[in-house]
Amino acid sequence: MSEFPTLFSSQLPLPLNGGYYRLHGRRHRLQEADRLTLNLLSELFWRCHHGSKPGWAVLCRDQIRTVQRLNSRNILNLVIEHAEHPSFRILAIWLRGRCGGYVGTGIVARFATHSDNRTRKEVARALKRMSAWNQLRDMAESDKCERVRRVATTEPANSHRDRLARFARNTSQGIVSEAVPPLFVAPELEIAQGRPWKSLAFIRIILERIHRLVGMQTN
Repeated sequence: MSEFPTLFSSQLPLPLNGGYYRLHGRRHRLQEADRLTLNLLSELFWRCHHGSKPGWAVLCRDQIRTVQRLNSRNILNLVIEHAEHPSFRILAIWLRGRCGGYVGTGIVARFATHSDNRTRKEVARALKRMSAWNQLRDMAESDKCERVRRVATTEPANSHRDRLARFARNTSQGIVSEAVPPLFVAPELEIAQGRPWKSLAFIRIILERIHRLVGMQTN
């Protein structure tokens, strides 16, 4: 297994030589995917924090897609919960949102009232990808930053009638001929090899057997 970066050794309660780590009182085994995720997270943090170009996310899209494919949600939740560097936590929140799913919603939502506007904005984006509608509703109603409220606001779904009308407008109608097409039967089709139907006596025997079995289970 590859070693995770020393950047995490002082911040996260991770086992140094494999084994298990604890998250909210539950034990989780440190997998190779977790180590790879931490390595990629360290590389992405260095790229976005140390004088990289503004389009660092585009340049690092392969690493970002790999993090999504590894889908180590618990290890990202651990980073969010214990990270000391604000930018490090924001990056983990952003990646956790891109992985989707519900695991760790409470950990992400814990920073919905953080004093930093950028942190709360990324929390709102992540919660939207995680379908955490209750937490998003609270942020949209009570956050002090207009931009964060706008990100947290979810547009209500259109009614079924409106969606159906839009579908009808964007769909071309096909012309159906009134002529009844003839039934085509392939010349090589053999219909004599099909299984014969069951006789009434055989069906009665099967039904009586089922009746007896049901009666034995209910008694």
